[in-house]
Amino acid sequence: LHGVLAAAGLTLLIYAAVVVGLSPMALAATGILVVVALVGAGINLQYHARLLPLPKPAILIHGAAAVAGFSLLLIVLMK
Repeated sequence: LHGVLAAAGLTLLIYAAVVVGLSPMALAATGILVVVALVGAGINLQYHARLLPLPKPAILIHGAAAVAGFSLLLIVLMK
């Protein structure tokens, strides 16, 4: 569910960037979120294929980077 919702949100965000245009800071936040999503999905698939649990530092870094990207979007929205 997490991945599906994240993919839906990123799709809408990228669509808004292409159709309406976003500020440079919002584009940076979008870039951060795309990278976080791709790295998170890649790590998840690698560990899942080997039937290994995800390392806790990777989970924490993924979450912290996602919060940073989302916070940047909120800052843009508040301006």
